[in-house]
Amino acid sequence: MSKKKFAVKLISAACLVALLCCFTILALSAGTAGTTSDPLVTLSYVNKTFRESLLAEVQQRVNESAPVTNQQIAALADSFAAQVGRTAPQASETAYSAVNVPEGESYQLFAGQEFLVLSGGAKVSVNMLVDTTTGKSLAAGDAVAENHFFTCPADCQIRADSALRILIK
Repeated sequence: MSKKKFAVKLISAACLVALLCCFTILALSAGTAGTTSDPLVTLSYVNKTFRESLLAEVQQRVNESAPVTNQQIAALADSFAAQVGRTAPQASETAYSAVNVPEGESYQLFAGQEFLVLSGGAKVSVNMLVDTTTGKSLAAGDAVAENHFFTCPADCQIRADSALRILIK
């Protein structure tokens, strides 16, 4: 055989071996797609398999912790109810009473008292009132309006210009 033919055969054999090696490597790598060594995944896998398994795991953990969470919520609700029960005003503190003040008479109000003018007219005679309906302060000599709600920031007096009927707390 001539040297030229031998070189061509040798190069052909080397190319054939290289080609076989490439196909072998390709075949081996195709078998590992989607595993931990090759984490390539498809959108359908994420949307179906992975999502469903994740939702199932979340639901299982919620179901496991639900009794404990419900007990904690019930304990907090009981604690809150106990605190509200201790600080809630008694019925006598929240009840309004009707007061009639004859024309020309004065009525003494104490700091913190609230009242609603049902009918009649009056003027502030000592200190001041806060008209909570309008948000304005009334000084001595200002008239109180019907159907307005007033608060006394300090002891004060009102003088009835006509028969006055108020609800006071």
